[in-house]
Amino acid sequence: MISVVRGWVAAVAVVSVVTGCTATVSGTAVKAPGRPGVVDVALLDPGNYPTKPRNPLGNAGDDTTGAWAEARRMADNVVGPWEADPDLTEFVQFDTGVVKDSSTVDSVIHEPIGQGVDGHHFITGFTTARYTVKAIPYKGLTNAVLRFATPEDAAAAAADMNDKSAHLIEGRNLPPVPSQPFAIPRHPDVGARTYEWNYKEDYLSEQVEVRHAVIAIIAHGPYVLCQWAASVQSPDIAAQMIATILDLQQPLIDQFKPTPLDQLATLPLDPSGLVARTMPPSKTNETINDGVYNARGAVHMQTMNPTRTQALFKSAGLQQSSYTVLINVYQLPDADAAARIAAELASSAVDSKMLKSGGVKGMPDAKCFRTPKDPKQFQAFYCVAVADRYAFGVQDEHEAAAHQLIAAQYLMLTGK
Repeated sequence: MISVVRGWVAAVAVVSVVTGCTATVSGTAVKAPGRPGVVDVALLDPGNYPTKPRNPLGNAGDDTTGAWAEARRMADNVVGPWEADPDLTEFVQFDTGVVKDSSTVDSVIHEPIGQGVDGHHFITGFTTARYTVKAIPYKGLTNAVLRFATPEDAAAAAADMNDKSAHLIEGRNLPPVPSQPFAIPRHPDVGARTYEWNYKEDYLSEQVEVRHAVIAIIAHGPYVLCQWAASVQSPDIAAQMIATILDLQQPLIDQFKPTPLDQLATLPLDPSGLVARTMPPSKTNETINDGVYNARGAVHMQTMNPTRTQALFKSAGLQQSSYTVLINVYQLPDADAAARIAAELASSAVDSKMLKSGGVKGMPDAKCFRTPKDPKQFQAFYCVAVADRYAFGVQDEHEAAAHQLIAAQYLMLTGK
């Protein structure tokens, strides 16, 4: 499913176990959502949503927009936390996506470490984060890859970031939290420090859980690789997760072909045209994460179990995905593969305790779901469908709007 919006709890988990080109699916079977042959276009109600593709998005036009597009390209070469520890399944929306500037680094790693980025020709970056379900002793991991103009800039930034990590800021008007040097297995050159903090479920809770965190920072060519990891059991567990990330991250980022700095403004925003055929977000829902992702990068932006999602995308042959906070469109090689992705999204919604909701007029095989009513949460409505080789899902806090969105997105993809 797509990302949680405004605190919605509509996340679902893919339940397929994929081996080679076959899949064994556990959980609730759900018929594959609608194929074009069963859709009655005359009955579709797209409301006031657009139904025609946008004009081609063209090139970035400026270095800043180009840097954000470059970060979305980089996502393919950023290691997901689940690749270091398969227990790390829960999506962290605000710690995943494009790294805009030093304030993002402060947010996803720890303040004031981001201040070490300033003054060193930072270009762009991508960060990804996951944590464990409540049934497992807490572990969390954030992996960020930051690109700088030159290796010298990256080395200087890493040194400053390491210096800043000695005294951490936990909140305004609170004294700095000291950290202590710590070793990362197999990576003696990494600057790393540990600290602990008292975690409470909410500010009214009397139950306190001590958590142990490790922060690691190292320059690698024109990149700075930085991680934040935590465990309720020990800092050694956190350090081991970081070690595994670094084992994988260093060779993976070496495979990335960065866009030359003088060409960022000319970087195409939508080379295949998929974004132009995806419902544009409203101004209030626009983010710098919106755009196209290749198959590996797309996994970062999914709320589903990432290990199984990654296997599913590979097995089904996902070519690319367009992302906004309300809509995901998945481009597959053919209609059968698209139906497979959509069926998994639908069955996962059922297995994650979402409730079936009313159907979409004119799309009898589209599947829609809702979260249970909860006075503490926005209610979310989620629908999934297929249009030829595209699977797509939409969500909204209003059922009628979700139905109109799914209809409009179908029309936009099919040109009907």
